[in-house]
Amino acid sequence: TALQAEAASISKTTKKKSRDEAIFNVIKLSKNMMLSTREIIKKLNLGLIEDLGFESALIELFENWKRRFKGVKFEYSIDEKAIKKITKKKTAHLYRIFQEALTNISKHSSPKKIQISIKYIGNTDRTRILISNDGFGSDSSNQEGLGLIGIAERVDQIQGTLEISKKKLFKIIINLSK
Repeated sequence: TALQAEAASISKTTKKKSRDEAIFNVIKLSKNMMLSTREIIKKLNLGLIEDLGFESALIELFENWKRRFKGVKFEYSIDEKAIKKITKKKTAHLYRIFQEALTNISKHSSPKKIQISIKYIGNTDRTRILISNDGFGSDSSNQEGLGLIGIAERVDQIQGTLEISKKKLFKIIINLSK
């Protein structure tokens, strides 16, 4: 209601200073609403990990995205040993990484195939995560967008390594040590 009142006052105000103040207030209120909404969504999604467990929450996430990507072959494999090796501290970051990667694919790609793999590599005692799609075009920019920057920051926070390959397939490869 505060946002609606401020917005309504803009059209009624004839003084520039009053109109500018009302516009500033609308912007401020909408930013606060967005931040609050994001916090609520974060808590809801991360509650899913608590309620279902990490593996089940990922399956739920992947199945939801699979339904969104109509006509796309969406495959995923989750190695149980890899899931057991991932610490609780890392699960929220990884969940967000998967969300961001799939959002990026939906925004910036037209894939025919999406593959996600979470695999334990025993001889090196690490977990490798691969997210790839074939919708990456050769005319795409080499610049990293905010989504990829956010993924890189999250990987750094969990002491992992990140490799992004933009060749025939667009691949995000994350390696996690113990």
